[in-house]
Amino acid sequence: MGEFRKYRFTKVQVINVCQNSGGILASRVSNFVGLFDLLKKNFNIKAKDVVEIVDTFPEFILQNRKDLIRRKIELIQKGSKNLSQTYLKALIKRHPDLFLKSWASMEAKCNYVTKTLGRPLANEKAFPLLLHFNYNQVLRPRCELLKDRVKHFELQDVLPLTDEQFCLAYDISADELERKKAERPARDERDKLWAYVPAL
Repeated sequence: MGEFRKYRFTKVQVINVCQNSGGILASRVSNFVGLFDLLKKNFNIKAKDVVEIVDTFPEFILQNRKDLIRRKIELIQKGSKNLSQTYLKALIKRHPDLFLKSWASMEAKCNYVTKTLGRPLANEKAFPLLLHFNYNQVLRPRCELLKDRVKHFELQDVLPLTDEQFCLAYDISADELERKKAERPARDERDKLWAYVPAL
């Protein structure tokens, strides 16, 4: 509880984080403190701003486990080396939910765009925000349907559409889209950071 006091969490915020983070009470203090330290040192994000993020997205407090947030930021930087620290600071503050996506799903999306579609991430206006979209339900099925039909398409125009809007815009039947989505199961793209192990 001392760390909650250190960063000036209110009682209501402490209860929210403990109930909804998915395992903070079983986490090491170093992981908790490390998140604040990393964001302050690397991006000058103040503790009060991190508290606001955690209050809105309690699972964010676990993102320093397994060095995840650093690895996710490095993956984004690898995709587009021109992103400034100022841009990354704004990205974390405005889209903290992006970093709740699993590292594996983020890597899969980057690899699909670069290797399957043959498109450098640095040239994609939708990057890194395209990492928000589910790989099996949005990114892959839509791009698979379009890549042989359309000479060029912008991911920033394709991904935010609803299924209905997408089908209408590109003259694709709803059944065809659903068949493509069904090729791979829908997945909850969250890191598995806590597993209950019953006592023997």
